[in-house]
Amino acid sequence: MRIGIGSTKLEPILGHGPIDGIGIYVQYLLQHYNMLNYDILPVSYPALSCPWRKTALPNSTHFSTPYSLATAAALTPFGPLLNYSLEKKIDLFHAPDYLIPRFKKIPVLATLHDAIMLKHPAWCNPNFRKLKNFLIKNSLQWADHFIAISKAMVPDLIEFWGVDEKKISVIYQGISDWWLEKVPDEEKNHVLEKLNIKKNFCLSVGTLQPRKNFTRIIQAYEQLPAAMQKEHKLVLVGKDGWQSTQIRHDIMRATTENKAIWLQYVSQKELRILYQSAQLLLFPSLSEGFGSPILEAFASNIPIITSNLTSLPEIAGNAAYFVNPYSIEEITQGMITLLTNPSLCATLIKRGRERVQEFTLKKCAEETFKVYQKLLRHGG
Repeated sequence: MRIGIGSTKLEPILGHGPIDGIGIYVQYLLQHYNMLNYDILPVSYPALSCPWRKTALPNSTHFSTPYSLATAAALTPFGPLLNYSLEKKIDLFHAPDYLIPRFKKIPVLATLHDAIMLKHPAWCNPNFRKLKNFLIKNSLQWADHFIAISKAMVPDLIEFWGVDEKKISVIYQGISDWWLEKVPDEEKNHVLEKLNIKKNFCLSVGTLQPRKNFTRIIQAYEQLPAAMQKEHKLVLVGKDGWQSTQIRHDIMRATTENKAIWLQYVSQKELRILYQSAQLLLFPSLSEGFGSPILEAFASNIPIITSNLTSLPEIAGNAAYFVNPYSIEEITQGMITLLTNPSLCATLIKRGRERVQEFTLKKCAEETFKVYQKLLRHGG
């Protein structure tokens, strides 16, 4: 059995900075299957701006045409012929990144991480948004089965993407054991010194975009008593995203007033050190299909303040401090509570360490592989 896996989300970042949540999901699957010597072929779409550029991943290949052009062509009667040469090399294709190709004879599995672009269009990149949504929605007809990354997302996939519930399997994402490894204090101190960060800081991670709730995080932090702000600086980690003008303004004001530090890029090793050195994680997102930072914080033995909406309670279980993410006062009170209650923090950390054991990369990859096998035996 040879499986093609979409790897487009990995291509732009090879040697050029951090990958996003979908990219990490793809990377983990590829690493696990390669470790087991499964017959896996990463396949990426070339960029529209430079379609001649070859794939940078080892032992991989690429589609002949950029995704938008390929999808438009696939809607025509000639669509089944578009990927004929690739179809002869694989038995099944897994699209983990919304980029769903059309094949004539082999089954296609698609992972749909959320429906935010349809449910909350104002939160998403406005560039060609209607065209992108049109292409994705039409390409869903080429998938035989779907993976949802949380139970909370299933109703959204049915309502907004029009997916048949009978064709959905819920498979949680996993986290690498690498996150569970404790970094030596000497190495942590070296990185913190390089980044000019003192210990006991409050950490928040995510791309700067509306649903990540950075403006309310900053406003809530600024309502802390002055002495608490002085002792626990706010560290924000994330690249600039769309709809971020106001967020950037708030961050720059907070950094100018020496209340916050904004790190637009850190390596994965540095990010792990930041997690392990933080006093707590602030992750009151307005909407998440899954919420990987929760698992990263659990693995790093720090308490979490997170949202009581969408998938986040499902993933965090009883191991987090929940707030209404639209309430600045609740976020502030959550910080005060965790920064002054070491007993509660210890309880949440212990629960988090137990909780993260349920979300292993091995479990995610094995359950996904079972879906591959089912599709090859029975179809969708």
